[in-house]
Amino acid sequence: NRYMSLFILILPVIGLMERHGLRERAEILIGKINAATAGRIFMIYLFVRQVTVAFGINMSGMVAMVRPLIAPMSEAAVAQGRPVSQRTLDKVRGIAASADNTGNFFGQNLFLAAGGLLLIKGVMEQLGYSVELTDMVLYGLPTAVCAYIVNFIRFIIFDKTIQAS
Repeated sequence: NRYMSLFILILPVIGLMERHGLRERAEILIGKINAATAGRIFMIYLFVRQVTVAFGINMSGMVAMVRPLIAPMSEAAVAQGRPVSQRTLDKVRGIAASADNTGNFFGQNLFLAAGGLLLIKGVMEQLGYSVELTDMVLYGLPTAVCAYIVNFIRFIIFDKTIQAS
């Protein structure tokens, strides 16, 4: 189908962009912004990810955004011209991945045509319960907001631990 062909076309494009310096340009860009911290980058990305997924727009997550852009920008924000341990870099990459997963997971529950919501609706109707997709989206909204707040706090704590070390 056409989505598979888009996926097949996107991978080589991302590979070419990485080969020709996408990661390095992202690191240089963040290195020039003094106010940039890894936590702030994660906060912005988590918000953007949740909102875009809630509108049914998929940014390809790990492959197209986290590995080539978000992780290198966050690593550059943590480094800020000083050496950083591999353990810290791995933690930054892990948190970048978790921001993507959290935004995707909780954002999907805000999209009316999401597969998960349609599955829940189908199962509930088979069991004799009448549920509306709009009601399920409204119930998912506070959960998505709470998930963002919890991660917001987690990213602030991460920034403070990086500054302290």
